[in-house]
Amino acid sequence: MGYEYLPDTSVDVAAALLETGTEDQASRATLAAALHSSDQDALLALLLRAAKSRSALTRGNAILGLGHLARRFSSLDRILVAPTLREALSDPDQYVRGHATSAVEDARTFAGWAESDVRADAQLSLGAGRGR
Repeated sequence: MGYEYLPDTSVDVAAALLETGTEDQASRATLAAALHSSDQDALLALLLRAAKSRSALTRGNAILGLGHLARRFSSLDRILVAPTLREALSDPDQYVRGHATSAVEDARTFAGWAESDVRADAQLSLGAGRGR
């Protein structure tokens, strides 16, 4: 999915498309809601649900959306989100893993997370190659 304008989509519409829409509809609606919705709690619930999708595209866009939440609201619930990001960092699909790395950086930069907030164990280094 390259960059393209995604129209304002409500969390309710995105949730419905996640259940009944095509993979393309669900993945686009998930990301559009992350970009436009002002209901942080409902949006977080949607993104966490979408992150468990069978579709790698939808999972990746949900994880990308979590990064957008950190950027847009300057906060991200560590207790709810960190396990999802940990799982996404080891997802079998590169699209998901790539967005997970970016979302972790967004959480650190914009929501004040520490590297240890997403580390699965002492061996995982999210800043590989950066001297961390």
